[in-house]
Amino acid sequence: MKRILASLLGMYAFCVLTTADSAQLILRPDATNLTTTSNLSRYPASGGYADKIWEETADNDATYIYVTGASSGVGSFDLSDHTTQAGVINSVTAYWRYRGTATGGRTYVIFDLLGYSSQSATRTLNTYWTTWSFTVNQRPGGGSWTWGNIDDMTLYVMLKSPTDGTQARCTQAWVVVDYTPPTPTPTNTPTVTPTATQTPCHAPMEYEIGSLSIDSPQASNDDGWMIRVTTTNDSGNVGGGTVYDKENVSSYSIQWPMFKGNALRTGLSAYEGPSIGALAWSYAAEYIYSSPAIGSDGRVYVGSYDDRLYAFTSAGGLAWSYATGAFILSSPAIGSDGRVYVGSYDDRLYAFTSAGGLAWSYAAAADIHSSPAIGSDGRVYIGSRDNRLYALTSAGGLAWSYAAAAGIHSSPAIGSDGRVYVGSYDDRIYALTSAGGLAWSYAAAADIHSSPAIGSDGRVYVGSYDDRLYAFTSAGGLAWSYAAEYIYSSPAIGSDGRVYVGSYDDRLYAFTSAGGLAWSYATDEDINSSPAIGSDGRVYVGSYDARLYAFTSAGGLAWSYATGYIYSSPAIGSDGRVYVGSNDKNVYSFGDAALQSNAKVVLTKGTEDIAITSPYTFTVGEKTVYLPDLPPAP
Repeated sequence: MKRILASLLGMYAFCVLTTADSAQLILRPDATNLTTTSNLSRYPASGGYADKIWEETADNDATYIYVTGASSGVGSFDLSDHTTQAGVINSVTAYWRYRGTATGGRTYVIFDLLGYSSQSATRTLNTYWTTWSFTVNQRPGGGSWTWGNIDDMTLYVMLKSPTDGTQARCTQAWVVVDYTPPTPTPTNTPTVTPTATQTPCHAPMEYEIGSLSIDSPQASNDDGWMIRVTTTNDSGNVGGGTVYDKENVSSYSIQWPMFKGNALRTGLSAYEGPSIGALAWSYAAEYIYSSPAIGSDGRVYVGSYDDRLYAFTSAGGLAWSYATGAFILSSPAIGSDGRVYVGSYDDRLYAFTSAGGLAWSYAAAADIHSSPAIGSDGRVYIGSRDNRLYALTSAGGLAWSYAAAAGIHSSPAIGSDGRVYVGSYDDRIYALTSAGGLAWSYAAAADIHSSPAIGSDGRVYVGSYDDRLYAFTSAGGLAWSYAAEYIYSSPAIGSDGRVYVGSYDDRLYAFTSAGGLAWSYATDEDINSSPAIGSDGRVYVGSYDARLYAFTSAGGLAWSYATGYIYSSPAIGSDGRVYVGSNDKNVYSFGDAALQSNAKVVLTKGTEDIAITSPYTFTVGEKTVYLPDLPPAP
């Protein structure tokens, strides 16, 4: 989600325009409206902020809010309650008018509803005034708008100036609620419930490509044989020469059992991810902020805005789904017994059997955005917006809880000594003993949504909205910090101790364990997604610019793939695939070689190649996957 600023109560002036079929409620900030701001200034300096942008007719450079000096600023404007308006809300649109004193600055607006947000595309500032709009048909967090949502909604305006000595300005902002007034409703109207559908890829997409061994009449079981797959993708790009050691057979352990891959939240996989990034399959559900988890059988679990937890086969088929009482932003975790745990915005933590049956659920006192972590003893740890971190037994009983001073959206990490680390919207990171006592805490200067990651030396890394990545010793001392921009992303730690994290300044950063900058890479939008690291050092992360990126360990771009904008964090499977959700409503699976009818599959040993004639089988882990006839190898 986008950065949420504490909002002060205020009032909006409004008017209502009505046509034959619909009406529009127009909301403007009153001159007496109170706002919260971060790094914003106003012109003239007298008066408030809201009165600089309230006017019905734009006065441009006469009054405005602004940010200067190659920095970012955010202002929030509250909406008052509606009065007598009623009916079905069709859409809510924000309008804002902006310019820069030089080109290259940026601006966007955010609708915030009780901690959920919908953000517009980022606009580039020109030196002339421009009015732009952003329409949201569904409320932030999913579902139809209600008039209560209008009462609770806050509008944020973000400005970023391009360079020192320049300004990014906004002179006008207002909101239009388009609605259809009540009409008589026919009785016995059938209701059609949409269902998620699988997006088919090529016919051979069910084939496993990853760490492989082979059983074929053309080859004995002598050591040294490998498999090479060469394929042409839909765009005509050749992804060739990928070699898989036939002896490198993956174990049947859980592959990526929870958010960031493990309870330490390092984001480090024991497997290599794809070097090419060919689409294996996708499945359409609803907006997917949740991050996938991967079970020992290759099943992929992820939550969705349609209130459901989904379980997919490794081939992309729907195994099962379960409807909770509200949308799911939490990322699932898989226990050693195959149980799947996930939080929901209906205030509950759910535990499911591997077959999709409900084992139990636990009710918190507010919604659950946090993702569960599972300890070595089977305990499940999760935060809630009711300010508490919960420790639950594997049977669903409360072991203990700890109260912070504000909501907990951060996902807990568990150290090798059993300590539990979590961030809070009270600006603190907490270290708790396995019994629930406070070991230490550290106050940052703003909210901590980022989830801690724990290094092999016990250091704890976490980001904050105060524009810093922090590194703490296991005793709670500050080892180092690095200034970027709002850090929602959760850090990942490589096998060499490097720390990777995304930032609102559009960059993925790589730091040495001592806090030095190793490299950074600029995408075109904010990075809220948290990185995943393959065993070969390749780093995968999503961006708000609607792409999944793969980087070499040295910071070079290996590949990228266009999706919708990505908050979800990638997961790496033992099949060599990367799985991620997107706000284009799809969950994606990417591999090295999506076999097609024009694929060439050969055995190779040294300089000797043997083309494989079908039929033949690949063995992946303890599974044998049969491939039917392909055309003869070219």
